[in-house]
Amino acid sequence: MKHDVLMGWDAAWTPNGTGAWAVAVNGAVVLHEVTPCGDALLFRLADLMDEFRPGVVAADLPLALGGVKGWRNADLETTRAFSRFGCPVHSPTAARPGEWGERMVEVLAERDYHLALSNPCGDQVFAEVYPHTVLLDIYRRTRRLPYKAGRSKQYWPEMAREARVEKLLHTYRGIWDRLGEAWTLPAFPDTADPPRMKDLKRLEDLTDALVCLHAARAVREGVYRPYGDQTAAIWNPDHRRIQGMGGA
Repeated sequence: MKHDVLMGWDAAWTPNGTGAWAVAVNGAVVLHEVTPCGDALLFRLADLMDEFRPGVVAADLPLALGGVKGWRNADLETTRAFSRFGCPVHSPTAARPGEWGERMVEVLAERDYHLALSNPCGDQVFAEVYPHTVLLDIYRRTRRLPYKAGRSKQYWPEMAREARVEKLLHTYRGIWDRLGEAWTLPAFPDTADPPRMKDLKRLEDLTDALVCLHAARAVREGVYRPYGDQTAAIWNPDHRRIQGMGGA
């Protein structure tokens, strides 16, 4: 294992869902790709773990010792702390991610990775993170950043589709620019002209992977703290520090 290697993973909660991952070595992203689906994802994950052996894997995926059975204390604590910023968590269930989530975790456990539940978390760990709270930290803002492609009409109901697409592209570029201040990133991906919804979803997934990667460093350095208990924890920036930022 190399301690200067980190991985961010926007994990699909179902076998057919979309996602992406990013691997950085010495602060430079050396791998950044959309994940495959189903068993192909498990094989690819195993290959990446064997090749890179990251010190911390930070994943946007519900995790718990013994598997996720439903709503956890980690969800409750994160929602209590971050709802004031518009960042309550999604509710995991016994079926989502369910057995699929356990299969992904098995790939890591077979390589002697363990779930990060306390600070300091040590090495060879995988940690659950939440991109919405990470973006609060990156932007030093106190309100959830609207960037989910499937919710653009909810964000900006008065805008035409073309304007919403441009708004999303501008937001994704802005996130990459912010992250580029701390990481060496690949070029911003090209999209069709005009961009299709699948182009925007791909950009969203790739962006989330980079956001998770940023969180991996914060987890490793002890900047983020675990919200939860000794069975499950979501690693977030300290909500008291977010509250003091005062940004829009």
